[in-house]
Amino acid sequence: MLCVIFSTAVWLVVATKLHMPVSTTQATVGGIIGIALVARGSDAVQWSGVGLIVASWFVSPILSAALSGGIFWAVRRFVLRSEHPFDNALISLPFLVGITLAVNVFFIVYEGPEALSETPVWAAVAAAVGAGLLTAVVVYFFVIPRVRRNVKADERAGLVPAVPPPVDSAHSQSTSDAAHLSPAAVVLEMPSVHEGGSLDSSANEAEASVSPETDSVHSGEGDSHDGPEGLSQGGAGESAGGGADTPDGENIANKLLPAESPPVSLAADGTGSKLEQSTGGGWRSRLAEGFNHDIHADAAEGTGDATVTAMHSQGEEFEPRTERVFTYLQVVTACFDSFGHGANDVANSIGPLAAIVAIYETSSVTSEASVPLWILALGGVGIVVGLATLGYEIIKAIGVRLSKITPSRGFTIEIGAAFVIVVGSRLGLPLSTTQAQIGSTVGVALLEGRRDAVNWKALARVFVGWVLTLVVTGTLAASLFAFCVYAPSVPSGPLHAASGAAGNNTIGV
Repeated sequence: MLCVIFSTAVWLVVATKLHMPVSTTQATVGGIIGIALVARGSDAVQWSGVGLIVASWFVSPILSAALSGGIFWAVRRFVLRSEHPFDNALISLPFLVGITLAVNVFFIVYEGPEALSETPVWAAVAAAVGAGLLTAVVVYFFVIPRVRRNVKADERAGLVPAVPPPVDSAHSQSTSDAAHLSPAAVVLEMPSVHEGGSLDSSANEAEASVSPETDSVHSGEGDSHDGPEGLSQGGAGESAGGGADTPDGENIANKLLPAESPPVSLAADGTGSKLEQSTGGGWRSRLAEGFNHDIHADAAEGTGDATVTAMHSQGEEFEPRTERVFTYLQVVTACFDSFGHGANDVANSIGPLAAIVAIYETSSVTSEASVPLWILALGGVGIVVGLATLGYEIIKAIGVRLSKITPSRGFTIEIGAAFVIVVGSRLGLPLSTTQAQIGSTVGVALLEGRRDAVNWKALARVFVGWVLTLVVTGTLAASLFAFCVYAPSVPSGPLHAASGAAGNNTIGV
């Protein structure tokens, strides 16, 4: 079992760095197959179980794709594409949260701790329905008003793009040039700032675009239009270095960039949507890489991968406020998905360790053994540390490079994959959370109706990783086990020393 744990850990780390989301469950099974072949030959392997694993490469993604695709079709039809998507999203929130929690409660009660093992099906269904209804009521009366206020506040703060008001036909011609701008669509290019606050004279002059409610401001040679709050673009208010000053003589750059702020740089496309902060090196910055890594860099226009950028640009856009509502729902479904992940992949990954502890404590090998709580806690700690350090690689591989993911799409992907995994765990099927997530992602993306909505090269890379999982972990575990068991060794102990004295060729130490 130690060989299985080691080979699984090595392959998972390597596959993660190669952007291949592979299955922890199947990596563990592959290692067990490898040591079984070395120890007892092919008769020690239940090949029917291996056949189920190979079948799960297709069954799990297809089922997840069908379920998630169906859920997203309904959400898109009745919420996202409706006449009032924001209001409909708030109305559907209690039902969706209640259903998600009801399914989770059912499987916790029906297939949970040993204390609940004798619970009949009708009692589990009753508990699930009651919990779902109670949750829906709480969400309707307490959560929805708060979500509405938060979304409105985010809209006023510019975190959510404002929905443009209907344009009067009589004024449509006069406002056509500025209708696409909103208060959040502000672009500002600042000249570089030297130490001491002086501006680089060789830098480009500042340009600013403001919303239609204020006068248009453009600085350049010959321009002297007054901007908002009395700022002058060019003329007497301009510093010797070419930058603009406020009336009290303080430089604009120093106003926008406080002295305590770390150096920042605008994105290469000039939108200013990407801020790069200088951080110190060392082990702390490397450990914090999972928190600070920009997973959306591959989709950035002009600087990211061309295939990924084109794929994201062609995805259907929905009302920003509605997508904001689904971010709250996605938190709930992410918890549901984590429950399914713990019930399947994490449980299988700590299985070999539980077997080692059971053999050590009982000096016997049994088909069933209790798992100590500290092993369960160790598995929970391990998944959190792995997510915080290397998790961004898989998040980027599935959430950015495979297809376009938005909160509404992510919610359906998570709930569909989690439902398939939880049901599969209840039926004892060796399904993979990773494979279910891949299938759900592809199923939702195909509803775009375009072939290039899916990054097929990335999908092929993922499938290759699935095939290699059994081969690599099985070979590595078998090699380590063969080395430990069949490598030549020097016998030792009193028995061998006595036999050596009697004329045996055995060397006694």
